[in-house]
Amino acid sequence: MSKNMQKNTLLNLKPIQKFIKGIGKDILKYFGKEKGCIIGLEDDGVFYGEGLYYWLSKKKKNITFTVMDDYGKGLEEGKVRGRKVLLIDNDIVTGKAYRIAMKFMREQKERLKLKDIKFAVLCDRMKMADFSVEDYPAPSS
Repeated sequence: MSKNMQKNTLLNLKPIQKFIKGIGKDILKYFGKEKGCIIGLEDDGVFYGEGLYYWLSKKKKNITFTVMDDYGKGLEEGKVRGRKVLLIDNDIVTGKAYRIAMKFMREQKERLKLKDIKFAVLCDRMKMADFSVEDYPAPSS
């Protein structure tokens, strides 16, 4: 599959469209004219992050894209250095992945000269994300 076909397929998926429609304008404001980096958290956050990256690229934003696991494994440091960073996942259920990933990025902030770090998800049960499309209460025990 060509890169262009992959991009168009990803942008046509309903969950990706819902994500972009729900937070796209806020993300445009967040990055403004600054250089940014979208980090898709493995596994599901990669799809949402890549979809948002393609959408922002069409808007001529100076954005890079990379992926990592919750602990920072796989992060391409050259793509984040000196930029605003937006971590992307599909949801926050307990907040564990959010806390681990944000802690890791905050520890890298000075060394990598990061301008800012935010977190975006489709669904946020814990109301922790900076940007989310939906929030819904955690199931009661």
